Amino acid sequence: MAFTLVKPEDVIPIKKTSVETDIVLDSMNNKVFLAYENGKPAYYYSNIFTPVCNTGECLPVFINIYWNLAGHYLRYDQPEGKVLTKLDHVPFTPEDYVLLDEILRDIDPRYDMAIQHSSPSQGSQSEKHNDINQASPAPSIESKRMLTKYEMIDGITGATAIQHVAKFIPGALYTTYTLWGLANDHAQKILNYTKKNLFVKENTNHFILHPELGVQYMVIENFYANKTGENVRPNTLMTIIDTTDENVAAILLNFVYYDDYKLDTVINTVDRKFSNSKTALLQNRILYTWTYNTVADKSLVNVSADMHKYPDAFDAMIQLFNYKPYWPAGVLDNLLIQIGNHDGEKRNRILVLLDSKKATFGEDDWTKIKEAQKKYKE
Repeated sequence: MAFTLVKPEDVIPIKKTSVETDIVLDSMNNKVFLAYENGKPAYYYSNIFTPVCNTGECLPVFINIYWNLAGHYLRYDQPEGKVLTKLDHVPFTPEDYVLLDEILRDIDPRYDMAIQHSSPSQGSQSEKHNDINQASPAPSIESKRMLTKYEMIDGITGATAIQHVAKFIPGALYTTYTLWGLANDHAQKILNYTKKNLFVKENTNHFILHPELGVQYMVIENFYANKTGENVRPNTLMTIIDTTDENVAAILLNFVYYDDYKLDTVINTVDRKFSNSKTALLQNRILYTWTYNTVADKSLVNVSADMHKYPDAFDAMIQLFNYKPYWPAGVLDNLLIQIGNHDGEKRNRILVLLDSKKATFGEDDWTKIKEAQKKYKE
């Protein structure tokens, strides 16, 4: 594989700025900031200092935590020269740092799931049928309760209680407990800040084009959240797809439901968007959509007539015709013409396509195909 050397002057630097939000994580006044990259909101972060231990047996924590725009934990790092420690100031191992990231991404480890069995009814009847009660115990009740830091400590040795070892960094229970809360307890506050301050028109395309920001689905659902009427969702999406740029349109097609492709509005809009498309990205995306959803006869006919106009979508067009068991009138004649519009491998692939559909053709159509095979087959 060949690699092209990228020169420093060819790299466009990312311009980063940040603003302070009104979100405070804890009593240490650790604040959350919103980072912008090239003028667009990118992520949240907090430069955290916290004395996680009550008795000073481990060093204070300096850590930077990052969230996406929906408030979901992304990652953490530390200021240069800072490390995380366990009991007796033992530094984290490389494995501990990896485990901490996994824990911060996982479900809340601070809760204890207790199973309680309701008592059998009292009295002679219960005693009389004790064998039945044993065979069919009373239903259990699951309770969920957040543990305190102290409940997870062995009171004699100071070590993490055995039943909680798997949930925390060994020897760093306080640190793990505290950091999980800092990384995850304020997700809703961050999301609320995003909705209130960032869901504005100028950010819409940015959010749609960057699903890693975490709010793509919410932004799209917001288009029709307060609208009423028949087929509001697909009609709204089609209005946007019809007028937006091709990159955004390609993404919005992912949010059209399967049954919506039978609606005239969807059929006409997608057909029009394909005919006017200038990029292979959108062409291939629409062809994929037609392959596995409803496609109008007129769309199949148009594609078969214009195959030579979309060279970068040729594979997807072959797949479309191969997948559809029924071809409307006009498709075969157009494909026969397309054989002459292509050469080499592409011509052969059209011939192979027609040959694979032999069982679907009548005698007259198959005669025309054989003539084309004789004329063009290499």
